[in-house]
Amino acid sequence: MPVQKSSQAQTDNQCLKNELAQLRNVVAEAQRIRVSIQRELELAKQIRADAERYQQETETKARSQYQMIMLQARAGIRKEIAEFKHRAIEEIQKMLGEMHLLRIAAQKELDTQRKLHSASRINALSIACQDDVCSEPVEEQEVRVR
Repeated sequence: MPVQKSSQAQTDNQCLKNELAQLRNVVAEAQRIRVSIQRELELAKQIRADAERYQQETETKARSQYQMIMLQARAGIRKEIAEFKHRAIEEIQKMLGEMHLLRIAAQKELDTQRKLHSASRINALSIACQDDVCSEPVEEQEVRVR
């Protein structure tokens, strides 16, 4: 029986060696998979960091462009307002000048009308006195000439 046991022990020993070799292969494959997963994880972290950096850069550029557009729009609006004010002031000054000229013309016309009225009264009194229509002495009347 010792020969059978020895043969059985050798077979068992061989089975154990085979199982150990398979186990070592499984462990080695698990290590390769683990290393591959670690690489993939690092690559995913790098991609995520790049994406976040790109997002921040894009947001910063968008904010900068927005601010630039707003500054340009405000400057354009201010320029248009200044031009509008300038044109309005010129138009108002023109109208004021015309109004001043009209007032002067109206004042001259009023003065002329007053002079004509005074002249007509004097002429009428003079004609009345010459025709001897005035039998009574003419009262002195104040004649205003401007």
